[in-house]
Amino acid sequence: MNGKEEVLLEWRIHLALKQPKKACALIGAIFAAALLVLVSFRNPLLAALCLLLLLASTAEFLFPIHYRLTQSGAYMRNFLSLRYLPWERVRRCCRGPQGIKLSPLSVPSWREAFRGIHLWIQGDEQDRAVEVIRSLRAAAVKAE
Repeated sequence: MNGKEEVLLEWRIHLALKQPKKACALIGAIFAAALLVLVSFRNPLLAALCLLLLLASTAEFLFPIHYRLTQSGAYMRNFLSLRYLPWERVRRCCRGPQGIKLSPLSVPSWREAFRGIHLWIQGDEQDRAVEVIRSLRAAAVKAE
């Protein structure tokens, strides 16, 4: 991200803190799976790989997610990942009770789960985010 770029909206969410019982169960299952791999294969490297892969695949739930909406696009940063979607590539914006999905696909499809950015945001903050997204998307369409 350009250091001089104006951030119009920024927030952080930590899903695991909102559901601590599920988070504890998930962490327990991840360590149990790594222990099972260690006992089964007697290979600490394989157990560490198992642990890392399971942590990475559940990172959106376990670790805080940082969001930024700027003039150029939407940013999502979590654990080891950074996603960026420029407003010119946003084809659809779907609002739901859990947040807003920004999609580069013009029609819904099975690929949508792997494309775009899901903005976890609720309540009044969601209304504010929708306003910002509409204005930024409209500006991007005019610029095209």
